[in-house]
Amino acid sequence: MTSASSCLSRSGRRAAAICALAALSLHPAGALLAQTAEPAGGMTGAKAAQDIATDAAGSTLPDLSASLPPNLPETTAPAGKSPKVAIGAGASGAGMPAIFATFANGVTLQPHVPYWAPSGFRPLTMDIYSPPPSVDKPQAGFPMLMFIHGGGWATGDAQTSNPIADFPQLLAEIAAQGYVVSSVNYRLSGEAKWPAQGQDIKAALRYLRSTAHDYGIDPARFATWGVSAGAQLSAIAATTCGVEDLQPESQILPNLPVLGVPELDRHGEMRSNNSDCVQAAIAWSGVYDMSTLTDQARLAGAMSRELGTAPEWRLLGCISGACPQDKLASASAVQRLSNDAPPILLMTGNADKIMPYTQTLEFAGALEVEKIPHELVIIAGAGHNFIGQNATETRRSTQTALDHMLTFLSIHLAPKPQG
Repeated sequence: MTSASSCLSRSGRRAAAICALAALSLHPAGALLAQTAEPAGGMTGAKAAQDIATDAAGSTLPDLSASLPPNLPETTAPAGKSPKVAIGAGASGAGMPAIFATFANGVTLQPHVPYWAPSGFRPLTMDIYSPPPSVDKPQAGFPMLMFIHGGGWATGDAQTSNPIADFPQLLAEIAAQGYVVSSVNYRLSGEAKWPAQGQDIKAALRYLRSTAHDYGIDPARFATWGVSAGAQLSAIAATTCGVEDLQPESQILPNLPVLGVPELDRHGEMRSNNSDCVQAAIAWSGVYDMSTLTDQARLAGAMSRELGTAPEWRLLGCISGACPQDKLASASAVQRLSNDAPPILLMTGNADKIMPYTQTLEFAGALEVEKIPHELVIIAGAGHNFIGQNATETRRSTQTALDHMLTFLSIHLAPKPQG
């Protein structure tokens, strides 16, 4: 589903060739894209051969021009038809035309929207699903629900979520109920270690607030929804409003609104603004306290965390017993919790052998102590990501989780009364 273009070149003592191969590929959203490669620097014919006759150090190589066809055609565009070149700085992807797909229910999808290009890494993108024209937009805009995929922080993407067969279709159905739904790609643990992933989610939230008007979003009604590894990131987003160590460096968003004033939280940390904050969060089958995970997994007979190959330790870059306590705490929503966190919905299955469900119980207990509004739903017999013994059980558990989530959102992301 990805496009590709390549240009192969070979040189020898008696032959030289410059090739350009244009490749067409069908975009996942159904848009046909074309990519072309030109000879470097727009060189043509004998001029290209003459230039490659001198290497980078200036030493003379055999003259290859004689081996070229005698009447090699020039590649200069006819007068008056050459495309105009505009030079200027801009965000990665800013020059790409918007690509849209429309679902049968009228929801529009804009895929692969770049939201941040961390220094030294690939540009990060999200998919954005907008409600159909038949849904009346509230005066302040639609609430925004951000999905954060799972995959042990090592795999996964914005368009898949196990065990759901057609995940974009599901997101489109949620959007049809009056939500702008975003689905985010973030840096995986093989690309960068924690806290990069937390910073990426903050960058995505900030981007959507800065462009809220463009997407018809109410900047005061944001929620995150994460599954498995994404649940940890959703919980972190909810419990670290404005915390400095998760702020994305060098993300320039001139239209970013500041919804609050600088203040100190109960730990004495400065919250510079709440542009990265959410008003609700949903977390399915996640880890919320890295320091207790190893023991809980052992007691529950879940996947072992005794070795450094466990996904959490690959994320952090150190195994639990050798990780500094502050590093474990930085990735643990339980330990970053403050009493200004938003309402949180926690869901898990009590037969989960990947992530012990006691992690969810521990987080719910911490929310109770802080008197933070929350709901705890444990689905009997469901495993990780609500997978059951068969397809029927899995469908029933997943539907139950989805129904709870939509009810929760209808309460906590309801429009604020005017006046």
